[in-house]
Amino acid sequence: MDKFNYKDIALVWQNNVLTVSNSQLTRRIDFSQGLPQTQELIIDQISVAGKNPGFDFQLIGFPLPGTERLRTNYQTTGIEFAELNRPDGDGAAVTVKVFESVRELQLAFRYIVYCNMPVMALETFIQSAVTPMLYWNPRQKHETFHYSDANHSCHTICDSLALNKFAVNKSVEFQMRTDYFDEPILEHAFTGDQDIYGNILIAENDCQQQFFFLQEAPPSSERRGDEPGDFLVDDPVVSSLGSGITAGDITPG
Repeated sequence: MDKFNYKDIALVWQNNVLTVSNSQLTRRIDFSQGLPQTQELIIDQISVAGKNPGFDFQLIGFPLPGTERLRTNYQTTGIEFAELNRPDGDGAAVTVKVFESVRELQLAFRYIVYCNMPVMALETFIQSAVTPMLYWNPRQKHETFHYSDANHSCHTICDSLALNKFAVNKSVEFQMRTDYFDEPILEHAFTGDQDIYGNILIAENDCQQQFFFLQEAPPSSERRGDEPGDFLVDDPVVSSLGSGITAGDITPG
């Protein structure tokens, strides 16, 4: 077992399960299959999310562990703990390093938690020796290529949670002021669509307690058009889409 403590923060790695906690929250994440899979998220003693039926992360064009007919070998290769530098706030971070040996894909998931705050941040680092398994040309219609695309979703998911007794309520979209409009903030009521625009996704339970999912990213209208939306809702799982990296950006190196 590896453990790191800083003030009210406890970071524990045991049997391929990462537990990140402070006085306000606890999140347990299972890495036994090589990619993160949240088991629970508790904030202020309220169960916000339960076990994710899928993985918290997926990279467009790269098969997930257990994908049919496609061999993968995801392994965790290292754990690093650190206090945050003062400009970044009062807190600590844990980085889980993952290596997929078939494609020489290197991933690092950096979970950041702050003292006495019910807030957690995630940064993801990616390096690959191969390009994604995507074919943006007429040959894609051939059954060989179509099978490949069908077996790993054409999305990059940075993080996801299976909400527990919380339902998506609305999203908040930021806009730059232009000659055409001067509304810096738009609220979008959730209408049941899977794809949602905005930097903030808000969910609420029956007691009117709210949970929000924040993307530190440019406004929706200024992002690259590689994803159909900013968040994906597949009840009860909500996912933060897009990394700002398109399939064509991922080159060997």
